[in-house]
Amino acid sequence: MKMHVERIRKEVPLPYKQHEHDAAFDLFSAEEVHLEPGERARICTGIRMGIPQGHVGLISDRSGIAWKQGLTVLAGVIDSGYTGEWMIVILNTSDEEQVIAKHMRIAQVLILAIAAIELVEVEHVAATSKRAEKGFGSSGLQ
Repeated sequence: MKMHVERIRKEVPLPYKQHEHDAAFDLFSAEEVHLEPGERARICTGIRMGIPQGHVGLISDRSGIAWKQGLTVLAGVIDSGYTGEWMIVILNTSDEEQVIAKHMRIAQVLILAIAAIELVEVEHVAATSKRAEKGFGSSGLQ
């Protein structure tokens, strides 16, 4: 499958996969941004993409900057109908100022097919497994 990508800012690197079998494409910052501890910012990528109908772009952290710098991606869904510049919301969870350099790989996008789901209201949703309503750590720590 091919997907269109447009550079709004011509100097920004195109998204790419670091390794042949990677699931997601790395996304780059189009600008330098300084983030104080606890601060979040909307980072321009300098690109827009035409996600095919029936698909969605899921934006997620890059493990290295999440672990080493405490930079976490928020609000990570891009619908196929959105054709504007892609922005990445990043939160600095560290105790130090973090600098996002221009052209730094800041996030990754996974393009997934989505099922056509129709919601049907019912009086009661039946349990389909032993798990039922167990959640939030109910399976234990080990």
